[in-house]
Amino acid sequence: VPREPYFAIAEILTIISAVVLVLLMSAIHICAPADRKLYSLLGLGWMFVMAGITITVHIAELTVVRQLDPQTRKTFAWLFDFEWPGLLYGIEFVAWHIGLGLSLLFSAFAFEDSGRARRVRYGLLLTSLLCLAGLIGPATGLMHWRLIGVFGYVVVLPVVCIWMAGVFKNDVLH
Repeated sequence: VPREPYFAIAEILTIISAVVLVLLMSAIHICAPADRKLYSLLGLGWMFVMAGITITVHIAELTVVRQLDPQTRKTFAWLFDFEWPGLLYGIEFVAWHIGLGLSLLFSAFAFEDSGRARRVRYGLLLTSLLCLAGLIGPATGLMHWRLIGVFGYVVVLPVVCIWMAGVFKNDVLH
C-alpha cells in the first residue's frame, strides 16, 4: 500500500474516476438507439452499483479509517487494509470486477455490430471479460491473477474510450 500522501491521492482519483464512468455510461444510454436502450440502461445501472460501492469504500478510507488510533487499525487490519484478505479490499473487487465488468458487458450491446461501433462493441466485451476474469485472484487467493481485470480497466478501457469518442463524434453527433 502506498504511503501518504500518495494513498490519499489514489483514493481521490478513484472517486473521480467512478464519477466519470457514470457520466460515460449516461452518455452511452442517452445516445443509444431506441432498440438498444435496455442494454445501455442495464450498463448504467451496474455502473451506479460500481460507483456507489467504490465511492463508499474510498470515502470511508479517507475519513473513518484515518481517524482510528494506529493500534486499533492494526487490530482490525483484516477489515481496513487493502491487502488480501481484507474486507474493504474484497468489496472493491465486487465494484471493479463485477460491477464494472457487467456494466461494460451490457453497454457493449448498445453499440451496433458494424462500422466504427463494431470496434467499440468488441472492445467493451473484451474489457468486460478481463474485469470478470480478474475475479480468479480473490477466488483462488492467488492475487496476481487479479491483474487480468486491472489490465482491462487500466489499459484496454481507455483505448476503447478513444474509439468511442470517434463513434460519438462521427456517428452520433453529426
